[in-house]
Amino acid sequence: QDYDPRGVVRNSLYWFVNMVRSILGHGVLAAACLLLGRPRAAEALKIMTIGDSITEGWTVPCGYRAQLWDLLEQAGYQDLQFNGVLDTCGSQVTKCDDRCGQLQENNDFKHHNGFAGFKIHEVEESLDDILPWRTGAFPDIILVLLGTNDCLKAPANDVWTSQRRMKTLLSNIKGRRPGAKLIVGTIPPISRETQAEYGGKLGLCLCHLLGVHKSWPPG
Repeated sequence: QDYDPRGVVRNSLYWFVNMVRSILGHGVLAAACLLLGRPRAAEALKIMTIGDSITEGWTVPCGYRAQLWDLLEQAGYQDLQFNGVLDTCGSQVTKCDDRCGQLQENNDFKHHNGFAGFKIHEVEESLDDILPWRTGAFPDIILVLLGTNDCLKAPANDVWTSQRRMKTLLSNIKGRRPGAKLIVGTIPPISRETQAEYGGKLGLCLCHLLGVHKSWPPG
């Protein structure tokens, strides 16, 4: 590989941890739980992760999910539940060991929606399985990290519609789960070697997807 997959995980984790903390600190849950490490009571904090192989783990067992789980527990959230239809730890991982292997034994942790190789429209087409309209998981927070495969694999003419596809996906997620807080992560940094290989197409794609963050939510 021409870039460090663990670096991708670290960047994804940094973004999501800060956004989750921001949301938890603005009325969804008590900020004191994070600041003082006090456990929250009553129902489990349900988090759904949606994405591609970066969410699943690819070559890094459990991706950013294991570290996110541990950081939330350290902050006092002992009653956690990750939602999803998959329970794999990495499409290129031969053995789920270390901390990931331990967490995979926990039924509340191992579920996710990280589909290796998926582009935005493929996740959109899977929403009936991920978020059935009236049944299934009802997460408090939904984390979305998508677009890398659109930038790397999609035909050049699809770059122009990447932002529209992402906005459509996010609107449909909110339509199915209006009560959930939706967090959209930016694509992790891609090496200069890869950017050079894909030329202007990659930079254009990244710019279009960045526009989603500047214009979401609508209005």
